[in-house]
Amino acid sequence: MTDSDTISFIRRLDRQELWLVLRTQIAEYNHHRLLHLGFIFSLGIATSTLLCILVLNHASKQQYQQANAQLTSPVGFYIVWAS
Repeated sequence: MTDSDTISFIRRLDRQELWLVLRTQIAEYNHHRLLHLGFIFSLGIATSTLLCILVLNHASKQQYQQANAQLTSPVGFYIVWAS
């Protein structure tokens, strides 16, 4: 068996395996439709929640940077030791 024969054999096995996985997923969907729809719905909720957290985190970082730029140093920084 040459290298090209081996590669084509592996590709054929990969296609067969992919086809079996797809058929299994379709059969599962046909048997338990609400389960898959619930999973997709919960995945959407989790994704949107993560996106909201990331947006809020970015906005708060910008607000902290803006507040730090507007703050002045406390009086204690201007007191120096007189010798």
